[in-house]
Amino acid sequence: EKIMKLNIRKNSQKGFTLVEILLVVGFIALASVGIYTIYNKVTVNNQANKESRNLDTIRAGIKNLYGARNNYGGLSTAVVVQARLAPEEMRASATTLTNSFGGSVTITPHSFNNGTNNGFSIQTTLIPAEVCTKLASTAGVQFDEVVIGTTTVKQFGTNNLDPAAVAAQCASAPPTGITMIFRSL
Repeated sequence: EKIMKLNIRKNSQKGFTLVEILLVVGFIALASVGIYTIYNKVTVNNQANKESRNLDTIRAGIKNLYGARNNYGGLSTAVVVQARLAPEEMRASATTLTNSFGGSVTITPHSFNNGTNNGFSIQTTLIPAEVCTKLASTAGVQFDEVVIGTTTVKQFGTNNLDPAAVAAQCASAPPTGITMIFRSL
């Protein structure tokens, strides 16, 4: 009889209780949320860094193509594509460019301080709100003027972005993304 009671006790201690299983599932769910959050942040940073490198490649290519000239008259997206100044993955056709988010990239001459075509603009559309701030801060340092939406967040002649304006404009981006314009002499 004593042997039977010991066997019954041993058998009743096998397996996990429902509470133990729920605790393990809860810990796994919590870890998954943490991993997703970190992954999402890393992905956003990578996307912003990639776009920043693409914009800088275009900027440097335009400056090399036009050399010491102070006139960017005739500059267009088609010229940039045909001269192969943009990264391959941005070239949507023989005359158009797209960014990593499917938005258009348009390049035009720009006039600074009463000059005529003495600079150029790179306009990029459909920039997601979560990428906007990081892109403004990484790419913005290479350009003389930065516009987000309709607000100039880096004025020509200054060296710094206005962080409050950047945050406000990026936070107000519609779900489809926002337009950013980067201008250079």
